[in-house]
Amino acid sequence: MEKIIDCVKPDKHSAYMACAQYGDWIPQAFSDHLDEAFIVQEIYLEIEIDGISEISHYYEAWNVKNGVCEKDSDQDSQDLFCIGHPMDDRDALKKSIGHRGSVTFTPKVFLVKEGSSLYYEIQFWPTNIVREANGLRSCYYTDELAKKVNGYQEFFREPFKHKWEFKDPDIIYEVVLDYCRKMFHRDSDIDRINFYMTIDDFFSKDVFPEIKQRVVDAWESQ
Repeated sequence: MEKIIDCVKPDKHSAYMACAQYGDWIPQAFSDHLDEAFIVQEIYLEIEIDGISEISHYYEAWNVKNGVCEKDSDQDSQDLFCIGHPMDDRDALKKSIGHRGSVTFTPKVFLVKEGSSLYYEIQFWPTNIVREANGLRSCYYTDELAKKVNGYQEFFREPFKHKWEFKDPDIIYEVVLDYCRKMFHRDSDIDRINFYMTIDDFFSKDVFPEIKQRVVDAWESQ
């Protein structure tokens, strides 16, 4: 089975929810003489925390012109599976403290060549509806759209899975402190306010008060 995508950077698996996989498509693997087309990827994304899952199901598309797949100059890769990118997302870190879970991206990949009715439909997919698609042409899954897309040849891509358990006090301390040192400078009045607001948000009420104090003491003494 011919590989259709190259992983251009090592996969990233953090101690908490954050993870990432970077890939560039190989247009020639789809067709020997590929000119104008869309590479369409159906994504079934499951984020599970302590047995409770959130699902996002959507399509995203890359334009291929003259056999070359589109890519912005500031992008590390054409495709990016990620949660908490670039590995310092406050919300992902907060949701992970004291929990365990998994992130699973399950893809299906299709090639839609120029000349088909779906090709022209994809040209008008919005770029600002599906947050997880990061600015690509995209739309959420519907049964009607699935019937159209499933009529095209499907190509295999391995699912990407990240499992995490973020309960060890020492690991929580190290990760949170590292995050705070990157984000907040002790000598800045605004940063000091934001630091304490963030720490109160991460460790609200009686959540790991000992770790909270350790982080505060270490940050203040840096």
